[in-house]
Amino acid sequence: MAVSLGTIISFLISWLWYSPKLFGVKWAEGSGVSLDSADKMPMFPMVAQIVALFLLALIIGLTDQEDALITAILTILAVASFTASMGGFVKKVDMP
Repeated sequence: MAVSLGTIISFLISWLWYSPKLFGVKWAEGSGVSLDSADKMPMFPMVAQIVALFLLALIIGLTDQEDALITAILTILAVASFTASMGGFVKKVDMP
């Protein structure tokens, strides 16, 4: 139940975060994306995001049960590092 609830809440927070009411316009400008009407929702990225959030919540839940939360933290940091490096390769992240 906690994994499902964490997945749903995270998805809703990120939806709000990237909405035009918060940071969506700036994100779209920086990414070269057009914020069109809601009838053109990008389904693949949204489904991939839900799957990723579910897996992350599952990892945290399992490592918490095994009293190995450091494993979850290191996993998250590793994935974040891969994501940052990917952004650097496609020149989405400024590199020194």
